[in-house]
Amino acid sequence: MKKPIKLKFRWSDLDPNGHVRNSAYCDTFVDARMQLFKASGFPLSKLLELNLGPVVIREDFYYIKEIYGDAEVYVSIYIAGKSEDNRYFRFVQHMYNTSGTLSAYLEFTFGLLDLSLRKMAVPPALLLEYFLDLEKTEHYEIIDKATLKNPRIPYTITLKTDQL
Repeated sequence: MKKPIKLKFRWSDLDPNGHVRNSAYCDTFVDARMQLFKASGFPLSKLLELNLGPVVIREDFYYIKEIYGDAEVYVSIYIAGKSEDNRYFRFVQHMYNTSGTLSAYLEFTFGLLDLSLRKMAVPPALLLEYFLDLEKTEHYEIIDKATLKNPRIPYTITLKTDQL
């Protein structure tokens, strides 16, 4: 496992009850993810130079143990799957409190969008190597097109123009 990234919640991340807001958990996971890109030599500025934009296709988030106040947390990342053409990836992030107890879990499907073609792109070789060097989860799998879509979503549903 690569060393977890240390981050800190701010007072502005709290709700009126003193709990960390849902969106602050998500923001912290994103910050850790962007530090991953930076550590691999691909900060957002470099991705934009390459005309690539990170895109999250799906997120599944789980609260495990409450985090209080302006707490420090540690976030690790693992690879849980990829498509055979290296255009889609599934990652898992764990958030631990200062005692090392798992506090939150995020699994997400991700890709890089070619900003000109508006299609998913294969990461540059060094970034792909970095992704593939991450520790695999025990449920690692090859992602195919069918697993990218949720069977419960009515993808073809539309509103009639008189409903707008």
